[in-house]
Amino acid sequence: MRPLSERAVARIRELMKRYPRKGSALLPALFVAQADHGYVTHGAMREIAGLLEISPADVEGVATFYTMFAKRPVGEYVLQVCTTLSCALCGGISMLKHLEKTLGIHAGETTPDGKFTLLPVECLASCGTAPMMQVNDLFVERLTLERVDELIAELRAKPGHFGRQIAGTYDPHYLGLGSGNRFSSLSEDNVPSAGGGLGDNHDLS
Repeated sequence: MRPLSERAVARIRELMKRYPRKGSALLPALFVAQADHGYVTHGAMREIAGLLEISPADVEGVATFYTMFAKRPVGEYVLQVCTTLSCALCGGISMLKHLEKTLGIHAGETTPDGKFTLLPVECLASCGTAPMMQVNDLFVERLTLERVDELIAELRAKPGHFGRQIAGTYDPHYLGLGSGNRFSSLSEDNVPSAGGGLGDNHDLS
């Protein structure tokens, strides 16, 4: 089986037409590859290099530079906990340790059921709403340990996805990949209920 689906290859070819040089489509091509498999595989990097007529080293260099590209399988929900100064002072590090205990994993790991991946990250530019974390590509702000527990309980109970995986720009609808992909955009069916947890602005306060 080829590294990229026919649908993904067709989408990359469409994206290439937007640029004067094929290689300029590298970033959107990587987003397509990630939407296709859930992470960017080495095989996908090689195929992208061939499509864009650039070296595999160039593709891997970009894919490994940007943190929004996963290079290994991740959980349905990627929890990126900000541990930089503002969040750290407001309890971000305690929140990370609490999540490690709650989920039974260490930072950087994925739960055995494939539901959650827990990552400590640098500043997410939401210092005024610290402590906060990013769940897939949505911010959840002004958190307390109690609110974190509520969020985890909701995510465990709900099928589907809260937000899109890691980067909203590879929502399959945006990429023209259709709705069958596991990384679907928000809908009324997969947003946690406003009354029981997350409000319209995804703030647990």
